[in-house]
Amino acid sequence: MNPEHPRGLSKTIAGHNLSYEHLLVAELQGFRRRWSALSAGGPGSATTYRAHWNLEKREAAKVTGVLVLVSEEELLALDMRERNYDRVEVTDDVTILGDGRNGPQNVPVYTYVSFPPISEVEYAIATGIDAEYERVVLEAASRIGHGLEAQIHSATVETRGWPRLSPA
Repeated sequence: MNPEHPRGLSKTIAGHNLSYEHLLVAELQGFRRRWSALSAGGPGSATTYRAHWNLEKREAAKVTGVLVLVSEEELLALDMRERNYDRVEVTDDVTILGDGRNGPQNVPVYTYVSFPPISEVEYAIATGIDAEYERVVLEAASRIGHGLEAQIHSATVETRGWPRLSPA
């Protein structure tokens, strides 16, 4: 979500010279944001689990995010980067917020969803959240606006007691 962070989108689609000004803010219907993607590994231990943001189907829910226009080649690069996620076509469920300037016209819109999201049992044993990852997401949400920061804080309620871990 943070186009300027070294681990963000600019790493995968570097030719776009991404900045906050290039992002189109959009709303996606039928999904909720949750810390339900889990990865193993971390400093000194393969049994350290880190939760990451995920989108989960939820009929009455909606989330705010960003759209970035990419080429077919860049989309394939994103598929490689997001290899623990399924690419899901959501064109009909997206509304561009604000003035919608330069919004995509007659192009498919995709998001990535973890396969499968972690179960409640796995969720209960997740070790924690990468503190740097959380900080970068909150900073981006604050800069993007459109109520995104409040959505992020709301989606974090169930993980408030989880430890925040040093970056992997």
